Amino acid sequence: MIRESTTDSPLKVHTGQVSTTLSPSLRQALAPGKPKGARELKFLLSLEDARLFEERLKETMAPDPHGVGGGYQVKSLYLDTPLLDVFHRCGKHAFRKYRVRQYGSLDTLFLERKSKKAQRILKHRIEIQKNSLAESLTGPEWFAEEVRLQNLSPVCIIGYQRSAFIGENGDIRVTLDRDLCGYAVKGFNMNLGPQAKPVHEGKCVLEFKFLDKIPGKLRALMREFKLRPGAHSKYRGCMSVLGVSVQSGSKTA
Repeated sequence: MIRESTTDSPLKVHTGQVSTTLSPSLRQALAPGKPKGARELKFLLSLEDARLFEERLKETMAPDPHGVGGGYQVKSLYLDTPLLDVFHRCGKHAFRKYRVRQYGSLDTLFLERKSKKAQRILKHRIEIQKNSLAESLTGPEWFAEEVRLQNLSPVCIIGYQRSAFIGENGDIRVTLDRDLCGYAVKGFNMNLGPQAKPVHEGKCVLEFKFLDKIPGKLRALMREFKLRPGAHSKYRGCMSVLGVSVQSGSKTA
């Protein structure tokens, strides 16, 4: 779980000075001018390798100060079209994901759009109170408008336990996500019940987020653990577990 205090929280979007504990992709979205986005690499590790990798991270990086030992629970409610265009990477949906995210047991939710362009990631989010979710989805803000225009609705919810580490000045963020599970939904419900199925079972999803060149310390760890980056999408992993497959005529690039 995360600490209940949200003072200067990395889970909140600020006006003015941007917290250095924010993910680089969020910091870029809040930067003045035309943000270029952050780079992101994903890996799948065995749970034992993840434990060892985390021990190595602790030697040079600081745990997220707003988690308990850097850890907290995350729940993400993913949206898609009736034809699952996001899942199949069709047209304009190939490089965007929409989700509702909750950290720990806080009453705050985040309405998020994650975009990818030229191998760089930008995240935009709106912070709302959990009890105002239905109202927010009918409002004039960009998230509600895009959900309506693109005919998006919830298709699955995924929960996991995250350990997060930040580098100096917040230009590097590393997360390890364990115990992933999810199930299909039909409404805006953030409850993760016992019917959830394991996703990437027996594995940990490791993510690097950084601004430009991959830092030397992370390159060294990649060599040490013989890591190879891949897609490893939590959303597509969950949908596959739920029996959804990429159709032969779909765009998969």
